[in-house]
Amino acid sequence: MNGFISSLLLLFKPFEIIIEIAYRALYSLVGEPGWTLVLVSAVITFGTAPLYTLADRWKQAEGVLQKRMKRDLDSIRSNYSGQKRFYMIRTAHRIYRYKWWHSLRTSFGLFIQIPFFFAAINVISGRPEFSGNSFLGIGDLSAPDALLSGINVLPFIMTAINICLAFYYSGTASLKQNRDFLLMAAVFLVLLYNSPAALLVYWTMNNIWSFLRTFLFRKIGWQPSPDPEPETKGVDIHDFIARNLQILITSCQFFAASLTVWSISAFDEYFKYIIVVLLCISFVLTAVVLFVRKSIRRFFPLVPVCLALVPLLYMLLFFRNYNPLISNPNLKLCTAFLLELWVFGCIRLLLLPNIPESKVEPLRLRGFFMVAISVSFFVLLYLPAKYYVSTVSDMGFSPGYLFTWLIMLFAAFLGVALVAYRFARPGFRSVLSIAMVFCFLVIFVYSVFLPLDTGMLDSFVFQNEAAINRIPLLAYLADAVIISALLFLAEMIVRSYRQSIVLFSCALVAVFFGHLLILFNGIKTELASQSVMESVDMPSGAMDNHVLSSNGTNVVFILADMFNGNYLGDFLDEDPDLAARMAGFEWYRDSLSVSYNTASSLPAMLGGTAFEPRFLDGNGFSGKQEIQKAADRFFSGFIDNGFTGTINNPLYIATDMYQGLVRDDLYAYVPYWRQRNGIASERADDQRIQLLLMLSIFNASPWHMRYPIYDDGSWIIFRSGALFDYMRNRAIRESAYLDLLPELCTVQEAGNRLLYIHNELPHTPYGIAPDGEPVRNTYPDEEKRSFTSAAAARYSAKKQLTLMLKWVDWFREAGIFDNTLFVIVSDHGNPFEDNGIVIPSELRRTSAPYDLSRAHSLILIKRPFSVSDFSVNDLPVTSSDIPALISEATGSSLFPETGNVQNYGADRFRVYSSIATDWENFLQQDSLPWRHYRFDGPLDAPSAWSVFRP
Repeated sequence: MNGFISSLLLLFKPFEIIIEIAYRALYSLVGEPGWTLVLVSAVITFGTAPLYTLADRWKQAEGVLQKRMKRDLDSIRSNYSGQKRFYMIRTAHRIYRYKWWHSLRTSFGLFIQIPFFFAAINVISGRPEFSGNSFLGIGDLSAPDALLSGINVLPFIMTAINICLAFYYSGTASLKQNRDFLLMAAVFLVLLYNSPAALLVYWTMNNIWSFLRTFLFRKIGWQPSPDPEPETKGVDIHDFIARNLQILITSCQFFAASLTVWSISAFDEYFKYIIVVLLCISFVLTAVVLFVRKSIRRFFPLVPVCLALVPLLYMLLFFRNYNPLISNPNLKLCTAFLLELWVFGCIRLLLLPNIPESKVEPLRLRGFFMVAISVSFFVLLYLPAKYYVSTVSDMGFSPGYLFTWLIMLFAAFLGVALVAYRFARPGFRSVLSIAMVFCFLVIFVYSVFLPLDTGMLDSFVFQNEAAINRIPLLAYLADAVIISALLFLAEMIVRSYRQSIVLFSCALVAVFFGHLLILFNGIKTELASQSVMESVDMPSGAMDNHVLSSNGTNVVFILADMFNGNYLGDFLDEDPDLAARMAGFEWYRDSLSVSYNTASSLPAMLGGTAFEPRFLDGNGFSGKQEIQKAADRFFSGFIDNGFTGTINNPLYIATDMYQGLVRDDLYAYVPYWRQRNGIASERADDQRIQLLLMLSIFNASPWHMRYPIYDDGSWIIFRSGALFDYMRNRAIRESAYLDLLPELCTVQEAGNRLLYIHNELPHTPYGIAPDGEPVRNTYPDEEKRSFTSAAAARYSAKKQLTLMLKWVDWFREAGIFDNTLFVIVSDHGNPFEDNGIVIPSELRRTSAPYDLSRAHSLILIKRPFSVSDFSVNDLPVTSSDIPALISEATGSSLFPETGNVQNYGADRFRVYSSIATDWENFLQQDSLPWRHYRFDGPLDAPSAWSVFRP
């Protein structure tokens, strides 16, 4: 398969070379990426003009020939059949000198367009000069434009131009004759909606230049004008409504549901009035139905709705504060959805007095079975397994355990679907067929083409979860339009293209099954098969791994993942006595992270300024290789200076080759900590599988359904305490080792010792309550009612600081505080924009607030033999200065050529980099799109920073 894809890509290479040469030549002359795109599209459009002119002539010649043959072929088809018809048609083709390949001439223009389309994607996407560069009101050419409250406008402009050009090219407004053009416009809209703005600018200008080219060539006679076919009588609108009334009512219900979700996300405090309005409408319509139809029996299909609605209304009125079964927003939404179901049920009873039998022939049992397999494969196998691979370290169970559950669910779904289909009436089989094809289309379109940019899944919450709450109204309306269109398409497919959808669904299952095999082939066996340890004894070698020196230098390096740098100042303000406990420590208050996430921050934190992202992009190494090279430099510096010790929980780093440094696992100490504190061990594998299923449903669902499914980071199915148990377990897992450190450590005359610890207690999601203990049945912040709020982040950060200071007190009691270097740092801050960085108003509408939300990192140093009080240093530093600070503090050459931090001035030039793609891409690839920001002063000065272009 890889060979086939490589051969296919090789066919596009000449087209890429053409576009690349044109782009480089024009960029060297113009110097502005945006205007270069405009000129490149003009060069390509007019350069390929002879080919398109030839395509138009061939298409017109084919149309003339088809018209000449039409009368004879129609006569043959109406008067002959079987083999005689076949020979008569072949004879007619010979008379008119028609060959089978002549029909391909009408698609020659498309054959020209496709390779240039894919070549443009490869050449334009990801170019570094687009990152952070604006053009004609577009803030960043390397990202989707998001010009209208987060909605990408350029794809719709491009589509509108495509539709207008289709009508101009064909010379008619007939939808039937422009069907192919309109279909291509729709395909381009779906494929390019989330593409970088640069690609949309190029393709939109390409269409505009194509229009000018066609207009000029037709005027001077170089290109033939179209000869449209006679118009056919259109479909009567009343007839259309009558035949599709059931589907039209369902489409209206989609609109109502979408607007309902938008209403609660935007106006939660007024949502009770929406409930009241829906109740009034339902009462009125019920009375009208009873008066007009005069039959209570007609309400029997709505009885289940009523039975579900009564308890929800009761809870909404009397039991809203905290419900372990359902969150307050989802309680309101479920009530509104059921009321809308009742309202539209009454509308159906009024407009459809007799439930009509569907006139659409249902799928055959075999076809229904194959489409059902496709639906269940995507939702119950492929997507859950895919998310399992992306977060296997959080799962704690093997792939075999996962697939046992998934295959059981897969078989159960198929069994229920087939039984329902087998025993259904013929009319209801048509409904089931349309519903199954509709589900398949929704799952495929939304999971593949219309994903929501929520960022990577990190410990079961999304890094960019704000995208769910910020979906604008126009997106909700577009969502309803897309769903309605897919419903009409499903009905049309079942009516006319039953065999095609079966073959298409089977092909997709085969392709994605192959992808699944590739994903699982890449999992490390030892990682995938990890499980919660059963032994409650102290891990063997624990004391040996935590030996500290009384006669040498101890270096304690603690990486507190996602600890906001400014939180330390808040804690000092809240507790003035904290400064006395931190005597000897120096806090670098104006500390800037070098990057947005852990993976792209680690190289500079371990390797120094030469490993900052702006210097590494395009160096021929993947991010994982860059991390390893920086780690080799970091740990080799200690080994070369006689250090031995332990590396605990390193991320992305292979440590087998470091002589004298052993690797430890901080999670191995959790069972012992639980036993010592009398806390029973808990496992929730089945609940984690439920979460994988919710992730699958989330990504396969329309946009408006993602708000209630995600449930503000709580996941709708994790009620009844399961989510609180998970968050409590996670908080214990991250804090147990820190709490045990005074018990684990021993003092010997052991030379120089290093203890490297990477801990994620202050990392989202947060499971520490305001009292500093792991959560039980309440959120860290009851007002926010989420595990991903700024308040929750502060509680977890303060808990980690408390545990670290408890360990520092042990160093003082053990008499080794003086000869110990403490380096307590964070790779970046958290995403809640409470870091003290002030962003200029003119850049609030760009990606800057999202990027800079994590820019304030923590650097806290205690030098050996420091006898000073706690102090604050306002030098402008970055996390890439950590190696230099360590060398300076130890007075040795641990890391040569790292510079002198004390020589930096207040206006030091610093750069912060945010990767414009998922961090997993950074680990696997080299050149990726980045957004860089320059700081020329303190972090809290709005005038100190600007967009930086390396």
